[in-house]
Amino acid sequence: METYQDRLEDFLALRHYAHACERVFSPDGWSLVGEAGVFTDPFYSPGSDFIAIGNDCAADLIVRTARGEDVGGRAEAFNTNYLRLFEAFLRLYSGQYPLMGNAQVMTAKAAWDNGAYWAITGLLYFQRRFTRPEFMQSIEPLMRRFFVLHARMQQLFNTWDLADQAQYEDAFTNVVSVDFLSRLQASLAAPKMDDETLREKLDDNFALLEAFAATWQAVATSRVPSLSRFVAAKGPLLDLSPLVLQSVAALGEPAR
Repeated sequence: METYQDRLEDFLALRHYAHACERVFSPDGWSLVGEAGVFTDPFYSPGSDFIAIGNDCAADLIVRTARGEDVGGRAEAFNTNYLRLFEAFLRLYSGQYPLMGNAQVMTAKAAWDNGAYWAITGLLYFQRRFTRPEFMQSIEPLMRRFFVLHARMQQLFNTWDLADQAQYEDAFTNVVSVDFLSRLQASLAAPKMDDETLREKLDDNFALLEAFAATWQAVATSRVPSLSRFVAAKGPLLDLSPLVLQSVAALGEPAR
């Protein structure tokens, strides 16, 4: 160790820091925003998202209360939607850290997690719909399907990692090197849409996510045939070749 002092980097690991609570917005006139309320994990920096969404909702309630409005119903709707989103984000992390040791599975997971975020949750924030309870209620069926698909994909990645005993080539990948992922990210800067246009966009994005999920399952199944049970095939498969790594050796054998 002494020989390599100039190459060592200190680090700190914190355990059991994720936390939740039963309520973050109350009809009684209080809110818990940021880490005062819920916190998932630092990976992907979702805390910033929850700070932003929480502050938007809290500010909306404060302004409406100052106008003399009864915000009880809005507070309940904000609380429900916010905590549902928190539960969905938790699935990104719960039991998933071992995946970081598998280059192909973690590449697939990072691509899926980012793509799903850009397609649905990020888009809703940039279009300022989290403070529109009536709009969120109008897309409730879509959000339920999205959360189910998201959960099944996390199960796929976890099972794929456990079954995959390969080592992979030394290669660099970038999720935005895939055209449709790059477009999803860029579309966050689009001008504000009217409700109907946004609903159509969300429907189109979800259809794309279904094809994305089926394609990753097909890649996994080509290597581990038992992994064909997590999501239904939806339309033609997508081109994910920039994100598909080549296996070079069985785990425990020297890579060639």
